Order: sequence, then C-alpha cells, then structure tokens
Amino acid sequence: MGLNICILSVDFLPNVGGIAAHVYELARALRDLGNDVTIVTFRDALFAPGEETVDGLHVVRVYLPRNTVLLYPAFALLEYFSVRRIIKRKKIDLLHSHYVFPDGFVSRLQPGVPGIATEHTSGFLDRLERGRMLGLYRWVYSRMDHIITPSDELAGAVGSLGVPRQKITFVSNGVDTDKFSPEVPSRDLRQQYALAPDTRIVLCPRRLEPKNGVRYLVEAVPAVLRQCPETRFFVVGGSYPDQLALLQKRARELGVQDHIIFAGSVPNAEMPSWYTAADVVVLPSLKEATSIAGLEAMACGRPLVGTNVGGIPHLITDGRTGLLVEPKDSDGLADALVHVLTDDAARREMGVAARKKAVDQFSWARIAGTVQSIYTRTLQNVERRDRKR
Repeated sequence: MGLNICILSVDFLPNVGGIAAHVYELARALRDLGNDVTIVTFRDALFAPGEETVDGLHVVRVYLPRNTVLLYPAFALLEYFSVRRIIKRKKIDLLHSHYVFPDGFVSRLQPGVPGIATEHTSGFLDRLERGRMLGLYRWVYSRMDHIITPSDELAGAVGSLGVPRQKITFVSNGVDTDKFSPEVPSRDLRQQYALAPDTRIVLCPRRLEPKNGVRYLVEAVPAVLRQCPETRFFVVGGSYPDQLALLQKRARELGVQDHIIFAGSVPNAEMPSWYTAADVVVLPSLKEATSIAGLEAMACGRPLVGTNVGGIPHLITDGRTGLLVEPKDSDGLADALVHVLTDDAARREMGVAARKKAVDQFSWARIAGTVQSIYTRTLQNVERRDRKR
C-alpha cells in the first residue's frame, strides 16, 4: 500500500530550473510507485486556479507575487493553513520540503507529521561560510526526521549544524533517460551559426553566476584553440547581474570573443537537442551538488569534463565517462578538453559509458525507489520513538 505524501516546494513547474524539475520528476516517479502525491507550491497570478492536476499529481498553489522574497513570511502563513487542510483531508503520512524557508519551516510547524527535507543548493554552503541564517537552518533541520542531500559536501554541511550523521543521506539527483537520450535529433548549431562542418562543439550548460566557474572556461579557450582551432564554445544559461558583460569583456581581452557564444536561457524541453549537438559538455563549477545538467548530458551519451567538487565526482568516472580537473584550473580544463576533442575513439567510448551509467544509476525510477526506502525507514523510526515515550 502506498503512502500519502505532501511535497512542499516554492519552486515548481512552470518555473525553469533544477529544483522545479527535480520536484516534478521525483513526484511523478513516486506516483508510479503507487503513492498519492500532493505538491504545495506558489502561483503568481491572484485569480489563477488554486488547485490543479498535473500528470496525475495534485498541485495546490498558494498566491505569491513573483520575485517578492520580502512577502515570504505572508506566504509561509498561507502555506501553513493549506498544508494543515491537506493533512486532515488526505491523512498525510509525511511531509517532504525542498527549501528551508518557507517550506521546511512550515513543515515543522505541523504537529504529529514526520518531516523530511532535501537540501539542494550551494547557496546553503555560501550562507554557512558567511554565518547567515544559521539559527533558521538549525531550528528547521534539528526538527526534521531525516535530511536528504545530493552531494557529500552538502551532507557534511548539514552535519556541521549538529544534525546527527545517521539522519542524513546522500541521494543523487535523477534524470529522465527517455527524454534525454542519444536518439534525440541534434540542433544544427553549425548551420544556425554558419560554422564549418568539422567544427567541434563544446557545450557549457551553466547559469552565469560566479560559483559556476564559467570565467575559468573562458580563460581556457585560448589554449584549446591552439590545439583545436575549429572549436566553438556555447554557454547556455541565464545571467546574474553584470556577469555576462564581465565574461564578454574577458573574452575580448583574450581575443576569443568570436569563438564563444552566450546563448542565454534555453527551456528544458529544448536541452536534449543541445546536448546531442555537442561533442563534449563541460562543468567548470566551483560549487555543485549532483549536477542535473551533467546527468542530462550523460543520458544523451556525451562525455563530461568537470571539476572535482561537490557531487560532480559522483557523476564522472575519471577516464571512463569523462575527465575530472581541479576547480579554478583553466590550464587543466584546457588540457582535458583538448584530450576529448582530439581523441575520437575515447570520446565515443566515454559517451557510451556515460549513457550506461546514467541509465543504470540515475534514472528517476531508481532514485524514487531510494527515496521511498528513506520514507519507510523514517516512518518506522518515528513509530519506534513514539512507542518509547
């Protein structure tokens, strides 16, 4: 018999982003395992439907004007009452939150319902380094019955708040291996951008923010071009304020501006054709969980060149599915890219191995099964704890 699960996430479809996609895919896979799943999220249009069904998922949307973080306390109050009603109506077995505030905070105000949280973001690591919001994190996570993290680095950070290690489990992000597949027709970037037929394509699916390390890729480009002059670098992702201008300026200083194309944000539905158009995908991150973009590229049969940080080493079997380099090492990044671009046989073998690893280890069905086992174990632990009282 399945569980009645309520997932709290301020980020959900139609938003474009990693956590929104994660929540949607995990919820669908949990549904396929026989669970009843309700998602509580937000809507930014006052008169939009407050409840809807999305692919068999019951979605409750609480009103929150877009980009108004200052209104989160008001949203938290409305979210609290929405979750309270759902608990009573559906006899919810557990709550699974995906942001510490408002979702995790609201979850822990619900009496008698076990709570699980997933801590996704490198922003959490930044706040720990700066000593920001520590009281909120400690209050919420000390009251959770279990915490999931998509990297060992995040698991250690949660543990540094005093959460017992046995209450923290590393679970990778997942990927839809049907949607992201080597069989997806490639976007014809060579024709679109009037490139020579033998041009090599390096794809960097990263938002332009400092922690994603795109600057170090830009600085690696001159060395790559010396060995592989017919190469173009496509950077796909939105930009933080001033970051695009800074990166374009650096490219001009290095004389490589004509070889780097900043393509901006691309809807997730279009990303499979970008991956299959690439010869290699690069993740030059300084901080990272289990990169969803990296998983998508692997599922599309593309080798990865990535930094040895966060959850990236969990994806890349060095020399087998791609190559690992140290963060902030533009020379090492260039050497790795040149190796993959110039060795056709190795590149093909890495792509095949990457696809196999994605299917074998990171399909959403497999990830959801792991999460469900955590749910079951947590409920058993809570029941034993309550019997002892």
